[in-house]
Amino acid sequence: MGFFLFNQRSIRDPYTQIAWEEALALTMRKFGIKYGIRLWRNLPTLVLGISEKENETIENSYLNGFKFEFRKSYQSKLQSTPCNKKFPNLSSAWIVRRASGGGTVFQNSTSNLNFSLFLDIADKQELYPVQNSYNFLLGVVIQALAMQDITAVSAGKSDLSIKMPNGSLRKISGNAQFRKKDMIVQHGTLILDESLFQEIEKYQLHPPEEPEYRARRTHRDFLAAIESPLDENQFGLDLLNLLSQSKLADLPQEKNSSLTSKNTPNTRQFAFLKESLRLRKTLMLQKYSDNNWLWKTEL
Repeated sequence: MGFFLFNQRSIRDPYTQIAWEEALALTMRKFGIKYGIRLWRNLPTLVLGISEKENETIENSYLNGFKFEFRKSYQSKLQSTPCNKKFPNLSSAWIVRRASGGGTVFQNSTSNLNFSLFLDIADKQELYPVQNSYNFLLGVVIQALAMQDITAVSAGKSDLSIKMPNGSLRKISGNAQFRKKDMIVQHGTLILDESLFQEIEKYQLHPPEEPEYRARRTHRDFLAAIESPLDENQFGLDLLNLLSQSKLADLPQEKNSSLTSKNTPNTRQFAFLKESLRLRKTLMLQKYSDNNWLWKTEL
């Protein structure tokens, strides 16, 4: 099997969702998978970058209350019923930390879509420099959006933005990367609806660092939702096809080696899924829901 496309409809707890990113990356090379696309959504969640201090980016009274409850009850409940839908019911926002850099983002299941691009770069030295790989993979996303009449441009280090009538740029997508054993994982979040902004303002502080083009604008004045409805199924297919057809990626286009959400997996594909899900559970329990991973500052 050469590649996969997962348009994930189920919404798991956010620690499991983040853990599967790393689990897929660590499992791909073992099964000869060169590239893949994952589309997915989160419950209301604040997702921290790997090095961020949470008290610098999240409203402190909410943060401290969440930390207390997480240590008191959420963590034990998550770890007693992992990877299913019986995680604790939370009326506000979860807080997780991802394996990639960048700033804090707020996600929910209705107003944004997460997309992840997986690429084996063992034989692609031109993609070793981080900015080169950003330029290439962001270009793939820009082309896929253009196929649905959504015009986006690259801005800052790894943002996608749209140009407003007054010439200013507003961010519609933040993107970040991590790497595992010659594998790039670049994930981004696409804003689908402006209703997200009031939740962002509720939970997030102004970031301690910002790209120059933000120019100290508030969250509401800096962000934008895409202007056209998005066909998610087509978006996933376009990302996959653009990635496979790129001369820079130089990837196999094996029509009979795909694993998608609609296919019944063959024996080898089933083994890949089983191994990645096993590792997902381990990473969720031992890393992503662990206090030592989550928190950089104490109460």
